[in-house]
Amino acid sequence: MHVPDFSVFWGVYPTRVLYSPEMPILARLEAYFEFQRLGTNWKTEILAGLTTFITMAYIVLVNFEQQRLGHGRGATIATIRRSVK
Repeated sequence: MHVPDFSVFWGVYPTRVLYSPEMPILARLEAYFEFQRLGTNWKTEILAGLTTFITMAYIVLVNFEQQRLGHGRGATIATIRRSVK
């Protein structure tokens, strides 16, 4: 069985989740990302991902429009670079 080591990422030792390759893929993902411990589900996570994507797309489009109108050259690239840091 594989035991993920999350201490590398968070510097803490959360509950270790055991899963096996025989488990269905969705169950393995739920175990890996600790859905049960965090009190979340697929609907919440997909909605959060879509919300983040739509927000980022809106910001990029607004910055392209500002750049097209001459309101700050390079604003688009600066925003994109800042958002991925």
